[in-house]
Amino acid sequence: MRSRLVRKGFNLLTAGVVVTTLVTFYPVLVSDLVPFSAGPASVIYFGFFWGSMLGGAGTIITVFGMLRAEERGRAVGLRAPVLVLMATLLAFAILVCLSLNGVPMKQPPLKPGETITI
Repeated sequence: MRSRLVRKGFNLLTAGVVVTTLVTFYPVLVSDLVPFSAGPASVIYFGFFWGSMLGGAGTIITVFGMLRAEERGRAVGLRAPVLVLMATLLAFAILVCLSLNGVPMKQPPLKPGETITI
């Protein structure tokens, strides 16, 4: 296993999770920060694209790093990248749970004589 390659793959995976988290939960903020965006909708599309590209590249690089022969050189620690990746995944899961619990599952029924405005 080549630890440097695995570490770089974990860093790319973390970047993909961060990009996906930002555009999922904060698209308006990201569209305000990115000067060339056409609005929150385009930021979401591009964010999902780049998040999936970074995550896919990170997965491929991590697998190649694990399959290659041992590298003779200085040891590279993998604890920090793995902990950062787990922390970003935990943050994403917490934000998903909070967003699902904040949305009412069922709308109250209409009273007699009320109409729906679309």
